[in-house]
Amino acid sequence: MEPIAAQQPPPVQGTPGPGTRHGRLRRTLFVVACAAVLGIAAGTAVGYGVQARRPPVPLGTLAQASVAYPAKAGGTASPLPVSQDAGARTSGDLRTALVPAPAGATAHHDPDDLDGWLSLPGYAEQYSNPSSVFKTFSGFRFRRAADVHWTQEGKPSVEVLLVQLQPGTDQYASQWVDRQRRLAGDATTPVEGSTNGFLLPTTTLAGAGHPDLHQVMVLASRGDTLMEIYLYDPKEINTEDVQALARRQLERL
Repeated sequence: MEPIAAQQPPPVQGTPGPGTRHGRLRRTLFVVACAAVLGIAAGTAVGYGVQARRPPVPLGTLAQASVAYPAKAGGTASPLPVSQDAGARTSGDLRTALVPAPAGATAHHDPDDLDGWLSLPGYAEQYSNPSSVFKTFSGFRFRRAADVHWTQEGKPSVEVLLVQLQPGTDQYASQWVDRQRRLAGDATTPVEGSTNGFLLPTTTLAGAGHPDLHQVMVLASRGDTLMEIYLYDPKEINTEDVQALARRQLERL
């Protein structure tokens, strides 16, 4: 079932609500890249518009009078198994492609989502500049997004999001990841098993008497799907555990 218009379910007890969500903190750094990426998409659209208004130019005469085609092959090709078809895993219910919460963890959803689906407005609201992100992903031909969060005693809080674009827009997904990585600079570490993924650790300093908040963001793309993972903990976060989680999620895409 595809996502429908987002509603506003109440926050789950014991989890961050709209006023305390980490989303606005975690994504402030990366929204700057939206304008540059959107400019590429807009420039492509303008180019097509200019070409469409030009009068048609007649084609020259073919040097060969006729073209011979090979005989039609008999039979039909067998479909690829799911293990070899990258698009099959994300062609159905996107929520089933999300890595499940581990045993003993308490899973919940973002206050902006509906039954695991996150709308484009709900996704954009997690950034410090929602309007810019909304325009960017509208230009990317946003299709749908799904998310899951979990908390577990003594371990970091985890958020996993999958953002899928319309078919044929793989280049936008990879462009987004590449630009975010360049914006982050030298502080990133490559994600094992990914061609473009990276993780970025940051620390939000708290006031006197309060613990600092350690955060790790993971961003990667595979085909038309973006993978985002965010971890939060007052203690240092083990990056080996983050790499393992990222690998498990990538294996499902």
